[in-house]
Amino acid sequence: MRRRALLARTALLTTATGLAGCSGLGDGRDSPTDSPTASPTATPSTVRTPENGSLGVVEHTLSRSNEGSENELVAVEATIENGGSEPADVTATARFLDDAGAVIDESEASTTDLAAGGRWSVELLFGGSGEAARAVTDYRLAVERAD
Repeated sequence: MRRRALLARTALLTTATGLAGCSGLGDGRDSPTDSPTASPTATPSTVRTPENGSLGVVEHTLSRSNEGSENELVAVEATIENGGSEPADVTATARFLDDAGAVIDESEASTTDLAAGGRWSVELLFGGSGEAARAVTDYRLAVERAD
């Protein structure tokens, strides 16, 4: 039940974050805040962005919550910046890997009309919890223009 609530919250926050740039409030350059329950994990991850350089990943990390419990969760948190001169539709995809480098899950999120110079903070949640979440040791993050 807690997992469903977390997934619903994540979906709501992702949608709200994507729409925040459309409200006319703020400059779209707010810095993300760290979650007090998540602990970042340094990983030698690979990030792929469009070759034209219009989108960039400002920061990214693998975070865990409820570590060591059957409710342990893992997610990729990233901040993506539109360095282009026009708004962009953006899709972020995280591939979660085990210690052998095999893909064990994938998570995707999208936003529309990311303003030129704007930033999008996104959380891509691994689909499992507990022991399955502990199996995640690395990730690959891909960012693409959807338009």
